[in-house]
Amino acid sequence: MLDDYLGLADAIVRCKTCKTRYLLNLIDWVTPKLHERTFSVRLVDDDVFQRFAHNVSRDYCDLTRKGAEVHALTTASKRLGGTITLNVDTTQLVRMNDDPGRRPTQPWRNRLMDV
Repeated sequence: MLDDYLGLADAIVRCKTCKTRYLLNLIDWVTPKLHERTFSVRLVDDDVFQRFAHNVSRDYCDLTRKGAEVHALTTASKRLGGTITLNVDTTQLVRMNDDPGRRPTQPWRNRLMDV
């Protein structure tokens, strides 16, 4: 898990079957209790993941370093079309949406007061 807010917000996940890694980025929540969340999905190549894991595992005193490494991971990963909605309490897939539709106009952290 890279970030959380009362549950999963941003994370690297790995498919149990094919071992492919994906980067999930929270873009919206569907329910008032925040348990159904919609994520954009990026494909993370093995070399990109290994470089990220190596860089964040090293000691550093720059407090902005982790954010910079997550940004580098995000920009180096391939954006896949559509979104997925997960129930973060049960970790079950609720739906896949090929058409991302309406996207929030501001980052999720800026919208916390609307909850």
